[in-house]
Amino acid sequence: YADFLRENVDLEALRAAADAHRESPVAHVLHVGPLAEHGERLAWVVGLLAAAGIEGRAVPAPADEAVERLDAMLAGAGPGVAVILCAADARYGVLVPELAPRAKAKGARVVAVAGPAPDDAWARLGVDLSVHRGANVYRALRKLLELGGVELGAPEDER
Repeated sequence: YADFLRENVDLEALRAAADAHRESPVAHVLHVGPLAEHGERLAWVVGLLAAAGIEGRAVPAPADEAVERLDAMLAGAGPGVAVILCAADARYGVLVPELAPRAKAKGARVVAVAGPAPDDAWARLGVDLSVHRGANVYRALRKLLELGGVELGAPEDER
């Protein structure tokens, strides 16, 4: 129970920092493919972002329109946007190499993937972090806020 309370206090500190930031942090969640494949993951990611005071804007994309939807999303988002790619694990082998470098080239400050990274290959493609169940979500959210320009105090401990 004590660990649960400490984690809630940590998330509250992240949310307070996000609320104090000059602009509300936003992450654009490009979810690719049929919602039946990744709907639970999408809901989890958007809820997780909200816990840290980050608005998760879900942008749907059929698999054959992912590049066009990414481009349109980034064109209207302004500089320094955070992009989270969300899909079924089976789609990431094609999506991440195609979309992550493109998002970076088009001005995304942060590119994340909602799912476990298979190895360090995603980092070489421009993915800054992987957010998924089983990961240290406090660290992931903290890094997302830091990369997004939110000033955070020193972490209380190294988890």
